[in-house]
Amino acid sequence: MLTIPANTKALRGRLALKSRFKNESTLSETHFAELIDSTLNKLDDRFFGVWRSGPYPKNAVVYDDASGFLWKAKTEHCSLTSPSQAPDHWESQTYQLQQDLKVLQEEVAQLKQCLTLLGLGLAAVIFWLLLSATFQLLTSLL
Repeated sequence: MLTIPANTKALRGRLALKSRFKNESTLSETHFAELIDSTLNKLDDRFFGVWRSGPYPKNAVVYDDASGFLWKAKTEHCSLTSPSQAPDHWESQTYQLQQDLKVLQEEVAQLKQCLTLLGLGLAAVIFWLLLSATFQLLTSLL
């Protein structure tokens, strides 16, 4: 299974890491620890890349057919069938991604509603300003 460092504050995105490693920057042990903790470690995280026929240890993670899969067997075992075709031995890891995507879609829908209301409010203010300016112009002409 993919491991998460005990100190998740040490995780850094690519841009943050790149900014630390520019020319003439002074680097510390902490900077290198952040770099190491922010990357995938195939051994520690048991990530074996794209699925290939062969032996896999307990809790191995592979990529097959556009999805991640976790090896469910309690011991090392040889996998001759791809994870997408052998649900008895492999567990799809796409469920959490689908849940996250659903939450994101709901938040986007709420944002669209807010933007629609904001647009209507802005249109009402502009209409009121135009109406007020027209009234002022007409009263000054009369």
